[in-house]
Formats: sequence, C-alpha cells, structure tokens
Amino acid sequence: MVQEQINAPGGKNDALDEAVEAAQVQISAPAIDALLEQIDTVLETDAQAFVEGFVQKGGE
Repeated sequence: MVQEQINAPGGKNDALDEAVEAAQVQISAPAIDALLEQIDTVLETDAQAFVEGFVQKGGE
C-alpha cells in the first residue's frame, strides 16, 4: 500500500509527509548526543584494549 502511494502519479502524498514529520519530531538532539557519547566511550575503551594487545613488553 505504501508503495502504491509513493508511486502514485501526480499530487502530494500527505500520508507519507505526515509519517516523515512524525518521525522527525521523535528525534531529539539531546538523545542523539547521549547516544553518540556512549558510542565514543565504547570505542575509546575497545581501541585502548586493542592497542594494548600490540604493545611490546620488556623488549619482546
């Protein structure tokens, strides 16, 4: 049904426009910032552990 609405000739697709607007309203900048901060923390921790695995110890 959505495919039919998207491919309908001429005119606007009000149902699709409303769905897009609703999705955009649900996205908030603070929530995105918090998620990105969590990702950065995990990547930093994992990267540090990864690099430590390759550091030579005692002249090895």
